[in-house]
Amino acid sequence: MLEDCQQKEKIVREQMEQKVKSLVDEKEAVIAASMKEKEKCNELALKAEIFSAGQYNPATMDKILDTLNRKVAEVYKACGEETEVSSLTTFQMLKEIEIRVSQLCEMLEAIPNEYLDVFEANEKLRVKERRQRLREEKLKDLKTAQERRAKLALKRAIAAPKKRVGRKLVYRSQPPETKHGKEQVVKDTTRIEEDYYFS
Repeated sequence: MLEDCQQKEKIVREQMEQKVKSLVDEKEAVIAASMKEKEKCNELALKAEIFSAGQYNPATMDKILDTLNRKVAEVYKACGEETEVSSLTTFQMLKEIEIRVSQLCEMLEAIPNEYLDVFEANEKLRVKERRQRLREEKLKDLKTAQERRAKLALKRAIAAPKKRVGRKLVYRSQPPETKHGKEQVVKDTTRIEEDYYFS
């Protein structure tokens, strides 16, 4: 009886420890979530402050939102969705795009590795071809630029010489140098030293 009671007590203690551990983990998760919410709250407060401080310009914001809506609509159409774009809001389109991306990721995970290897090889070939095309276009642009420069040089060479109008430029000579007294003093001292040592 005593052993049975001890075993039951041990089992109950282990269950309680697991519950306490799960509650502690849950508490930490709630604290982390509350910190994230506080950060979001601070960001929203900052945005509200900017909005109320007069830095908000409705015309520019409308333009930005329109361009954003157009870009999202383009991506939505590229995803191949059948629903008409005009009947959906930007948020709904983004939600549909996110769902489609998650479906594609799941499908990608289901594909066997052999097909993935073939796909990667095809992708490498496409990248190589794209680089080759860009290289060829660059060479073509350089060739056309070189031909244009050659044509301009030929045109300048063939063109009749330009006749100068007006007076010719006259060569102006340099003004005479002024002699400084220091050079004369140096020459005199060297001459005196030569006379002293070599006479």
